[in-house]
Amino acid sequence: MKRYCIVLTALIAGIFLLSGCACTTSSLKMDYGKSFGLAKTGQILNPESGKNLEPVQGIDGQAAMKAMEKFQDGFGSCSSSGGGFESGDIMTKAK
Repeated sequence: MKRYCIVLTALIAGIFLLSGCACTTSSLKMDYGKSFGLAKTGQILNPESGKNLEPVQGIDGQAAMKAMEKFQDGFGSCSSSGGGFESGDIMTKAK
């Protein structure tokens, strides 16, 4: 009788342990990516804009080119003594 109880207890414990490995679809798995999709669609100003084939009204090509040239030239005028740390600055200032 004692052996029967031990075997029955082990069998029930084994069933409970194996039931934890069962493959079930959780509510988290069903909703995975939904918040990203909702945030993305919520940021679209005009969902029907892809159907409009008219040219966009705005800045002309020459003005846009000048603006981009000024933007690109702005990166070349950076000086190395801008107040930021360089590779050896931390060690020299600590002494």
